[in-house]
Amino acid sequence: MINKGDLRAKIKMLFEDITPEEKTLKSKNLFKNLDKFLQQLASQDSTIPEDFLIGVFAPMHDEAQWMFNHDEYSNLTAFPTVENGFMTFKKSAYGDLEESRDFGVVMKSPKKDAKTVNPHALVIPGRAFTKNGERLGRGKGYYDKYLASYSGKKIGLCFEEQILDEIPTEKHDINMDIIITDKNIYGELTP
Repeated sequence: MINKGDLRAKIKMLFEDITPEEKTLKSKNLFKNLDKFLQQLASQDSTIPEDFLIGVFAPMHDEAQWMFNHDEYSNLTAFPTVENGFMTFKKSAYGDLEESRDFGVVMKSPKKDAKTVNPHALVIPGRAFTKNGERLGRGKGYYDKYLASYSGKKIGLCFEEQILDEIPTEKHDINMDIIITDKNIYGELTP
């Protein structure tokens, strides 16, 4: 089996081969599938509270740019940040994010004074996933540490090309409940 570092390099090259036009089209299709799933989740899960929050991420240049129609979700979103070496989520609209180096790279993060929350569902990036929910992250372990005690719905987000037959996993790696791509939704919707 290929090692995680080699897989990350392979996915990085894959993203370099996608034209900006293709990336925009694929990202729009991915958002449609995510929106469809979230609407379905809201209609089928009677346990969703009125103050439902979705933990999301601000996409980096080498991730699906899924933030279309973010105004529609602005009151429902929380974004990750790092506090004392651990990832937390803070309630924030996409438009309120500011540049930071929270995860060791320049990215958009919530303001420091935003309220820390526990999202009811998480939309999680990954370098690659399997249809069974295995995830290959960037290698820092922030999501795995956070997910170790998280009980909400875990939704992996990627392009179809990032779906692999297998990914090397370790004991601390946490599987996703659902994987959403620009072409498919993998996993069952269960409240």
